[in-house]
Amino acid sequence: MLLVILLSSIIGIILGLYLRFNLSIVLFFLIIIILILVKKVSAKIIVLISCSLIFNIYTMAQISKYDTKYKNGIMTSNLKIISYKEEKNYYDKYIAKNEKGDKFLVYLPRGEELKKGTVISLEGEFTLPDKMRNTGGFNYRRYLNSQKIYGSIFSKKYEIIETPKFNLIYYIQDEVQETLSKLFPKNEMGLIIGMMIGETKDISEEILSNFQKTGITHLLAVSGSNVVYVLLMVQFIFKKIIGKRGSYFVSIIFLIIFMLISGASSSVVRATIMMILSIIANILYLKSDTISNISFSALILLLLNPLTIYDVGFILSFGGTIGIVLLSKDFEKLFRNFGKLSETLSVTVSAQLVLTPIMMYYFNTFSILSIITNMLVVPLSGTITIFGFFIFLVAKIFFPFAQFLANSLYILARFILLVSNIFSKIPFSNIQIITPNFFEIIFFYFILFYSTGKIKFLKKKKYKYIGNKEKPSIKLILSLVCIFILIETIIYNFPKNYIDIRCIDVGQGDSIFVKTNKRKNILIDGGGSETSSYDVGENILLPYLLDMRVNKIDLIISSHSDADHLDGLITILEKMKVNKFVIAKNAIGYDKVFDIAKNKNIEIIEVEKGDCIIVDDVKFEVISPDIKMDNSDVNEYSLVVKMIYGSKSMLFTGDIGEKAEKNVLNVKSDILKVGHHGSKTSSSEEFINRVNPSLSIISVGKNNSFGHPSPEVVERLKRTSMVYTTAEHGEIKVKMYQDLIKIE
Repeated sequence: MLLVILLSSIIGIILGLYLRFNLSIVLFFLIIIILILVKKVSAKIIVLISCSLIFNIYTMAQISKYDTKYKNGIMTSNLKIISYKEEKNYYDKYIAKNEKGDKFLVYLPRGEELKKGTVISLEGEFTLPDKMRNTGGFNYRRYLNSQKIYGSIFSKKYEIIETPKFNLIYYIQDEVQETLSKLFPKNEMGLIIGMMIGETKDISEEILSNFQKTGITHLLAVSGSNVVYVLLMVQFIFKKIIGKRGSYFVSIIFLIIFMLISGASSSVVRATIMMILSIIANILYLKSDTISNISFSALILLLLNPLTIYDVGFILSFGGTIGIVLLSKDFEKLFRNFGKLSETLSVTVSAQLVLTPIMMYYFNTFSILSIITNMLVVPLSGTITIFGFFIFLVAKIFFPFAQFLANSLYILARFILLVSNIFSKIPFSNIQIITPNFFEIIFFYFILFYSTGKIKFLKKKKYKYIGNKEKPSIKLILSLVCIFILIETIIYNFPKNYIDIRCIDVGQGDSIFVKTNKRKNILIDGGGSETSSYDVGENILLPYLLDMRVNKIDLIISSHSDADHLDGLITILEKMKVNKFVIAKNAIGYDKVFDIAKNKNIEIIEVEKGDCIIVDDVKFEVISPDIKMDNSDVNEYSLVVKMIYGSKSMLFTGDIGEKAEKNVLNVKSDILKVGHHGSKTSSSEEFINRVNPSLSIISVGKNNSFGHPSPEVVERLKRTSMVYTTAEHGEIKVKMYQDLIKIE
């Protein structure tokens, strides 16, 4: 029953996230009326609908609180630091909370680390986090809300008004960090601390990347296995001192302390609640039900904050646990010939199978070798966790002996780092995939649970299931898979009567994705940053294309080599299949592109004024540059193309200024991609009159430091056209029919 209540509550939360209050109420009452009419109403159904409605209302109330309690603008506040410092390029980042207990990300000038518990006074600019700005994009606001964080405060100065008071949890965290830093080199120390208490600030980006590629990132997130090891250690120590039943009570106290020390993430809270429920069952001489424990822990987390459902750690933790509970026994029988490895192998395979679609959806990756790497390193995680705490305690008593013991723990940590490094370098060990849709994920789970006999109403008695249970017809499974793939392929490749134009929000830069009427993929510029190390290609453009289910680019058109137009394309060239890359003839700054193209056999096409490129029914006329022009000014030498479909057209202008605009002819277009992000040095009145667009799109960063777009340019454009900016609207979607244009 708890599981059913949980599922109904999740439905209520999801409806709360995506439906307005009045629509939700109407939907719930409609369901009740239908059930009454078909005479299917029972007390149980009313309870479940009520749970769903309660969580629905609760979720919408939480969303309203996070969206309206604090407004963008100057904020003066006293804040208590509650996290370790995270160093950024130009500032230090902390998590802090105010007197009301509300949490914020705080960005302060670079300096010495502020200890947890330090209270500071500051005046800074509060900013609400962005919501999703592109199709399938990351909803940063809801992610921070899942951590109970309201937004960000940027401050140029602060004052310490109170030094930290003694806090047992902070003290233990600091002591673990300080002690282990004296015993191990930085990489090994970061790994051991990560596995002990989930703190990853000392782990390098390279190691984190290796762990992700090999599917062992979960080792750094304190979860069920860590909690089990802590419990075993506590019970081993106290069972002989105060007896078995007495050790149960002590274990609960230590589990709660460990949960707080490790940061109380969703995974460790889930594991702690489940373990405490099992201990209470033992104390009361009751049988512990794992599914009920899972459901109860999830309900507690969602009651504390329904937006926890946005936390990937929450989803992965519960998904992996459910996979182990439902499938491990079946796979253990399948792997019985592997002897002592059968249990470890069955647990690993069960968790990996359930988590695979989730990992594909959120991270667009599939690690072929993850089962092998997990088999090699997971058995060591318990030893490292228990031995790490033991060495820490020894170090507080007699440091030289702790140094001696640390050598063996160093070898284990070094082995895990070596495994992750070696396996991450194996070609095709980590496959990049397009984002699976909802129906594909459901279909995968249907096949998985049908194959293992969990979907009982479709059983065929004459076959055997995995683990010597009844098994469905292989022919039936293969037929279902083939039919599904065939239907999806037909739908995806079916020609349309329009071209799909997406002006992607890549911040202060340009990137436009075009899908032709016959499903060819074209990318015009890729965004990037000239002033930041933030990888727009890796973090925005590549995930966007994968979410759009694009795994191949037929044609890339690069206007010029400025970082805010080219950098994102470098990532696409390196990580996706690209057929052709178009640049202006004699354009400079493309050395890296030429190197990648040579290694990957990508055709480079150099064009000049008067050339024409045709893709399906779409024509790209090259308007500029003329090779007689000076190519040293990459902005003025931008590649300008006019895209024509039927009687409609769109002009892409790169970063040309007034100088180049004077030499650009035959530019009349329905849509104008405004030059140079709306800079006052571009889009002269004469040029706009010649283009005479009905729609103008400015690709520009939100709150950029350049003052783009220029108010004068915007006013000029509004005289002839509607004006949309990515800063204000996020991604801008246009459907161009042969005689009609629609904008979203």
